[in-house]
Formats: sequence, C-alpha cells, structure tokens
Amino acid sequence: MSSQDFGEFAYWNAVLARRAKVLFVPTPKVACTTIKWALASAELTLSSAISVSPEPTTDLTIHDPSVHGMGVLGLVSEDERQEAFTSPDWIRFCVTRSPYERIVSAWLNRVVFGMPSLLSPAMGEQFGSDRDYGTAFRRFVRRLSDDPVVLADTHFSAQGDLLEIDTMPYTHVLDLAGLNDFLVFLRSSGPHRERIVL
Repeated sequence: MSSQDFGEFAYWNAVLARRAKVLFVPTPKVACTTIKWALASAELTLSSAISVSPEPTTDLTIHDPSVHGMGVLGLVSEDERQEAFTSPDWIRFCVTRSPYERIVSAWLNRVVFGMPSLLSPAMGEQFGSDRDYGTAFRRFVRRLSDDPVVLADTHFSAQGDLLEIDTMPYTHVLDLAGLNDFLVFLRSSGPHRERIVL
C-alpha cells in the first residue's frame, strides 16, 4: 500500500499508537494537536526533542515524528500497516468539524494571527491595512476556490480529501462535538487506552 492508495496527506500524517492499537488520521484545525499530545502521552513515546523541533510553538512540536515518537503510516512496515487496517483489535479514527468553523479557525490562525505558512506573505499586505475582519474574511473566502497559494495549505483543504473517507478503513468518523464521548468509549475499550486523556 502506498500514498497513491490513501492520498499523500493521510499516508504521511496518520499516526499509529502501537500499544493502544489506535490509528489516528489528523485534520488540521480539528483538535489534531490535542489528540496527538493525548496519544503520545498515553503511549509514553514523547521525546525530549521538543526543544529542538522547528515548529513555531511548543504545542505544535507534537506534529514532528521525532517528538511524538509514534509510528507514521507511511513509514511503518507493510505488515504493521495491514494489521492496523484490518485487525478488529485496532481502532481507526478521524475527527471532522463544521467546514465553516474550520475555515474561520484556520483563517484566524494563518492570516490574522500570522502563524507561519505559505499564506503569510501572500495575505499580509492585503490584510495588514484592512482592519475590517468581515471584509477581509469575505475577500479570503473568494480566493479559496482558485488561488494555488491558499489551496496548497492543508488547513484549507476539504476534509474529505485529507481524510480519504472512501479508502481508509475507519472504525469511527467523528464530529468534533462527539470527541469527548468517543474518548470515554476509547479509554474503556482495551488495554493501554485508559491513559488517553485530553
């Protein structure tokens, strides 16, 4: 199985919490930072590399495999991938969010607050002199459909494209609002899962 079978994003960003037998495919701006911290903490795989990661904030270092220490779907063996995809002992999940809420959150993060991204130089000047957030947001939304700079940032990609809903063998596709209930279920569903806490 290759990235062509599951899409580049899922292949290179999905993580395997091996002890808990949990496969998580993250979605930018849908609690993925929090979930990765919870999984890595429960797995006891966190590394001291936090201090040297190139991420802009300490919280975001969890997206660096050398920090979270979990398996990455595209880097594990074919046997391990097959087990994670087919074993009834594994939970395979992703979390979705209202597209509008996700776009607003990503826009605030990437454009208004200026987290480093390809958008920073492209949007900075346009937004820098315009303090009318509503007007600036409407202008940005118009760019979503055809601006390659915007489309290159996975924070604005369609969730279905990132998550590969049709090809990934999920056991659970959750809405963000149902995440806490799912975690209660997850903690009680098998060994090494009881420590997964948000």
